[in-house]
Amino acid sequence: MNQPILQRERIQKLDIIRGFAILGIFLVNIPTMAGNSFMHPSSFVGIDKYVNLFHDLFIQTKFYTIFSFLFGFGFYIFISRAKEKGLGYKWLFGKRLILLFLFGVTHYVFFWFGDILHTYALLGVFLLFFYRCKAKTILIWAISLFIIAHTAVLYLLTEGIRKVTLTSPPNYFYEWATHVQTRASDFFSLKLLAQLLMSPEILSLFLFGLYVGKKGFFYKIEEYRNSLRKWQIGSLIVGLLLCIPIVIGFIQNETYSTKEHYLWVILSGKPLAMFYITTLMLAKAKWLNHLGYVGQMALSNYITHTLIGTVVLSLFVQQTADISLLTQVFIVLAVYITQIFISKWWLARYQFGPLEWVWRSGTYGRFQSMKRKRELEK
Repeated sequence: MNQPILQRERIQKLDIIRGFAILGIFLVNIPTMAGNSFMHPSSFVGIDKYVNLFHDLFIQTKFYTIFSFLFGFGFYIFISRAKEKGLGYKWLFGKRLILLFLFGVTHYVFFWFGDILHTYALLGVFLLFFYRCKAKTILIWAISLFIIAHTAVLYLLTEGIRKVTLTSPPNYFYEWATHVQTRASDFFSLKLLAQLLMSPEILSLFLFGLYVGKKGFFYKIEEYRNSLRKWQIGSLIVGLLLCIPIVIGFIQNETYSTKEHYLWVILSGKPLAMFYITTLMLAKAKWLNHLGYVGQMALSNYITHTLIGTVVLSLFVQQTADISLLTQVFIVLAVYITQIFISKWWLARYQFGPLEWVWRSGTYGRFQSMKRKRELEK
């Protein structure tokens, strides 16, 4: 029977970045959950025009980039520790991906068509072929896939986005059965096509994370501080330059459309994601540690966001598409702050979040000890 990998001191910066990414992903997802995102036939007026612009400049496409990068880095940590314990890391990671896929499909079909978990599970298999490669080889592959993703594939994706118009859901909760039926029928057609288009980009981000794991940057932040500072400044400059066409489009057009500028939204996403990552790596402010509590329970908190954005909102608001973008931002911040307190309380008593415990127990084939030692000793 597989024995679980011993818990080591967690890489706190990694949890902080993951917690920050969870916040950004909820900010990105909630307009689509409500039914008034840029892919819906919405016309933003007043303050919402500027909220939409802010989303495009600093939120949209930035956070799935960070989360994908972290998945690759997390793979390196998981496999390295499994090997140290003499465990069959390929089968162990395979079970981990199977469970993630089941989480993702359930999440997609029953709650949210924007699920990313099953995509990570499918593409995560390819990481096993790269673990033994040298860091330089991994970097070459990452850059190559990144270039492929941002040429022909990116063009096809942006053209497709321009043609997509989602019907604003009148209410996710009261028409739940209809939505489930639609998502179930779409899963093996539209979703798989979207995954095919996104595969080079997501896999390249996985490999960048694996490369950083191999190089040990998170373990040697002080040693690499000067280099990280250069990357921080450089990525900010490049990211802001790529945002200029978005701002020009906003100023010149009476009706601003994210779809028409989505290419620049995607292109600016990568350098700004790097800016966010390097900034958090270099930051020493202790209050940022609170983000780490949410990051340690990322899976549980991610699914909770979906339940709030699709079910809870629908229980209180008949037409969720009428909720303004600004109000949605306040909802996200209120939920996130609440999650900080709940996650901190939970982790003071338990080793894992609820879904993290299920995932870990399934991976190792036996129920894991949930409570922390000091709780057991009481």
